[in-house]
Amino acid sequence: MAARFWVAGGTGNWTSTSNWSATSGGASGASVPSTADTATFNALSGAGTATVNSSVTIQTLTMTGFTGTLAFGTNTISLNSPGTIFTGASTYNVTGTPLIRCTYSGGIARTINAGLPTEANSISFEFVAGTGSTNFTTGTAIRSLVYSSFFTGSKASSTGTTLTIYGNLTFKSGMTIAAGSGVVTLAATSGTQNIVSAGLNLNFPITFSGTATYRLQDALAVGTTTLRTITLTSGTLDLNNFTLTNFGIFSSNNNNTRAIAFGTGSYVNTRSASATYWDFPDITNFSYTGTPNVSFSPTSGTCTIAHGTSAGGAEAKALNFTFGNSNAIIALSSSYVLDLTLLNAPGVHTYTNSTPTIYGSYSNQNTFTSIAPFTSITLASTNTSRINFIESTAALPAIVNVSGGTGTIYKLLNLLGSYASAYNVSSSLDTNSRNLLCNAFNFNNSNTKTITVSSGNRIEINNNSGGTGTFVGSMVGTTLSLTGSKVQFASSGSFNVPNGTFPELNIGTFSTNQYTVTIGSSGNTQTITTINENSNGSSLGNIVLAANSTLNVVDMFYTNTGGITNPLTTTVSGTQATLNKTSGTLIVNQRNIKDIVAIGGAVFSAPTDPPYNNIDGGNNIGWNFGPVPVNGTANVTGVQATGAVGNITATGAANTDLTGVQSTSAVGTTTASAGGNVTLTGVQATGAVETITANGNANTAVIGVQATGEVGTVTTTGAASANILGVQSTATAGTVTVFGNASTSITGVQSTGAAGAVIAVGNGNTAVIGVQATGEVGTLTVNGSGQTNLTGVQATAETGTVTASGGGAQAGNAYPTGVEAVGSVGLVTADGSNVAPVLPNGGIGYPFIIEPDRIYPPRHAVAGVKSAYAKGIVSKIFATGNRTRYASVSLEKMMQDVMLNLLSEQKLTQPTEEELVATLLMD
Repeated sequence: MAARFWVAGGTGNWTSTSNWSATSGGASGASVPSTADTATFNALSGAGTATVNSSVTIQTLTMTGFTGTLAFGTNTISLNSPGTIFTGASTYNVTGTPLIRCTYSGGIARTINAGLPTEANSISFEFVAGTGSTNFTTGTAIRSLVYSSFFTGSKASSTGTTLTIYGNLTFKSGMTIAAGSGVVTLAATSGTQNIVSAGLNLNFPITFSGTATYRLQDALAVGTTTLRTITLTSGTLDLNNFTLTNFGIFSSNNNNTRAIAFGTGSYVNTRSASATYWDFPDITNFSYTGTPNVSFSPTSGTCTIAHGTSAGGAEAKALNFTFGNSNAIIALSSSYVLDLTLLNAPGVHTYTNSTPTIYGSYSNQNTFTSIAPFTSITLASTNTSRINFIESTAALPAIVNVSGGTGTIYKLLNLLGSYASAYNVSSSLDTNSRNLLCNAFNFNNSNTKTITVSSGNRIEINNNSGGTGTFVGSMVGTTLSLTGSKVQFASSGSFNVPNGTFPELNIGTFSTNQYTVTIGSSGNTQTITTINENSNGSSLGNIVLAANSTLNVVDMFYTNTGGITNPLTTTVSGTQATLNKTSGTLIVNQRNIKDIVAIGGAVFSAPTDPPYNNIDGGNNIGWNFGPVPVNGTANVTGVQATGAVGNITATGAANTDLTGVQSTSAVGTTTASAGGNVTLTGVQATGAVETITANGNANTAVIGVQATGEVGTVTTTGAASANILGVQSTATAGTVTVFGNASTSITGVQSTGAAGAVIAVGNGNTAVIGVQATGEVGTLTVNGSGQTNLTGVQATAETGTVTASGGGAQAGNAYPTGVEAVGSVGLVTADGSNVAPVLPNGGIGYPFIIEPDRIYPPRHAVAGVKSAYAKGIVSKIFATGNRTRYASVSLEKMMQDVMLNLLSEQKLTQPTEEELVATLLMD
C-alpha cells in the first residue's frame, strides 16, 4: 500500500501523475493512487481544484487542512479499507455530486470523521458492503447516508455523537442499528430529504432543524425501551401518509416556522412513564396539512401534553389527540385540540390538570373506572362544514363549554348516563336522540345558536353532589327546538329562561328527597306547556315562582300520593307571581298555595279534600279551593257533508264542545256529555235533525239547531246554567227540555209544524221565551226557584197547558206573559210562594186592573192571554200565592168576573168578541 499526496497547487485531474507526490509537499510525478493506496489533500496541496475526472477506488481519503476544491462532477470515489476511511474538514469546497462509496466487505469497523463542513461542501456516503459496524465521530456533517446492496453490518452506537445529515438517510433490510443517545440531525435548507427505515427501529434521537422537507418513505419507528426524542426545530416533517412511532418525546419548543404534513399518516407514542410526551407549548408559527392524528398509549405515570399552552393556540393549529391508556394519568393542561379521543382500556383512568380547547369532537369511550375527569373542556369549532360530537361512557369533564362560532353544531353521542357539572352553551347543540345530564345548563348569552333536544329525550339537571342545579338561558339569539322533549330536575335547582317556551318541566324523578325548583325571574315571563312531577310517591317537589314573574302553563300533573303537601309559592313571601292558563281547567294536588295569581280564562282548581289535600296559604287570586273537579276535555269541530251525517258523540270528563255540524241531508243523533261545561253549537241540516242531547256538570248550552225537516227531541241537562237557544225547523220541532241547577232558559223555538212540549226546570232563574209554531204548541212548563218567566208563546193552532212556577226564600216571581193562539189556549197557571199579593193585570185581554203603587213585589202575574177563538176558548188562568195580601180592588167586580168565567166555560158557540176570563184563588 502506497501513500499519495495531492501537490498540483492549481487545477488538475485526479488521473494525472503530475498532480501526485509520494510525500506531503514533495515533487510531483508519483503514480496515481490505486485500490491499494491512500490519498491525502492537506495544506500543502494548494488552493486549486482537484477534478475527479473518473470514478476511482482507493483505500482511504484524508482532506485535513485542504483549502482547495474537490470537483466530483458525476464521478465517485470508492474506499475499500476498514478503520478510519475518511477524514474531512470544514476548509475545503466540493462541487458536483460528491459521493464516496464504502466498498469494504469484511467485518472490521469503519469510521467516518467528516468534520463540520457546510451543507454545500458536505459529501454523501454510501455503504454497499461489509458486515461490521459503521461509526461517525462527534461533530460529523455529511450530505446523504445510504446503506445499500450487500451491506449487512450495523450503524454503530452513536453515544455522545452528533451526526448532521443534509441529504437522504437510507437504511436497508438485513442490517442492524445499535441504540445510542447521539443525535442525528437532518438539516437541509432546501429541497427534500428522504428517510428510508427499511422497517428498522432508529433507536436514537432525531432532530429536524433545516428549512427543507423531511419526507418518510416508509413507516418510521424511533426508540424501543429507552426514551428517544424527536425534535422539530424548523422545516417540514412530511409523514407522507406513513406512521411515525416514537417511544419517547416529540418536542418543538420554539416559535420557528415549522410544519407537519400528515396526509393520512399519524404520530404514535408508545412510551409509558411520567414525562411530557408532546412538547409544543408555542405553536405560533406551526402549521400542518392532512389529517393530524397523534396518539398515546401510556400504561403508567403521567402523560403530559402541551400544545399551544404558552402561545399561538388557534383552531388551524389544533391536532387530533387520542389516548388509549390504562392506570395512567393524562395531563392536557390548556392544550389546543382538534378531536380528543379517550379509547376504552382496562384500569383506572385519571385526567387531571386539563382544560383543553377542542375544535372538533370529544369522545371518551372508557367503560372502566374513571376518576378525576378533565377540569373543563371548551368546544370552540368555527368550522361549519363538519359536525362535531360529544361522547362519554364515563365521567364527563366537570365543565363543558360549547362555544363554537355561528353555524357550527355539536351533537351528543353515547353519553350513557354521564354527568357534567355544567354545560355552558353559546353555539348550536343537538342532543341527537340522547339525554343530556348535568348539574347546570347555561345558555345565557346572545350568540346565534340553536339548541335541539330530540323528541322523547331530556336535559336532566341533577346536582348529585347535594347542591342545587340550574337551567338558565337567554332567548336573544337562541332558537329552541324542543318538540316532544323535556327538562328534568332530579335535584333542587332553578329554571329561568325569560320568554322561553318549553314542552315539559319534570321535577323529582330518582330520589326520595324533596326538591325545590325555582321558576322564572322578576319581571319576566316564560312558558312551560306541562309541569309534571314524576315522583316516587314519597316526595313531591316544591315549586317556587320568582316574585313578580309570570309563568304560562297548559297542564300541571302530579303522581304523588304520599300525603305530603309542598309549596306552590314565590321567592318573596307576600309578593305575588302570576300563573297564566288561557282555557280549560288546571287542577293541582298536594300544594300549599301562597301568593299566586291565577289568570287567563282557565279554571284553576285546588281542591282541599283528599286525595288532593291542597291548602290555601293566602294572598291568592283566581283559585277555586272547592270540590274535586274532574279532568279531561272532548271537542268535535266542523263536521260537514253533502250527504247525511250519522250519530256524533262528544264525551269529556271536563269541558266538551261540539261545533259546526252541517249536512245537505239528515243529521243523526248528536250527543255532548261532560263533567264540566258543555256547548253544542251550530247543528244545521237541509233534512231532519235527530235527537240532540247535552249533559254537563257545569254550564250547558245547545245553540242554533236548524233543519228544513223535523227537529227531534232537544234536551239540555246542566249542574249549573242550562240554555237552549234557537231551535228552528220547517217541520215539526220535538220536545225541548232544559234541566239546570242554576239559571235555565229556552229561547227561540220556531217551527213551521207543531212544537212539542217545552219544559224548563231550574234551581235559579228560569225562562222560556219565544215559542212559535204554525201548528200546535204543546205543554209549556217553567219551574224555577228564583224568578220564572214564560214569554211569547204563539201558535197558529192550539196552545197547551202553560205553567210558570217560582219560589225562593224571600221571593219567587212567576210571569206567564203573552200567550197567544189562533186556536184555544189551555190552562195558564202562575204559581208563586213566599210572595206578596198576586193580582192579574187589566186592560183588553187583562181581566183585572190594579194600581202599580198598590202591588207589593215580588209578584206572580198572568198578562196578555189572547185567543182568536178558532174552536177552543181561553180555559183557565190561575194566579196563586201563599200568604197573599190583597190590593184595594172592588170585591163586587171580582165576583162578577168570576161568574163570567164560569159561564164562558159552557159556551157552545163562538162569542162575538174575545172572551177574557180569570179566576183568583186566594188563601
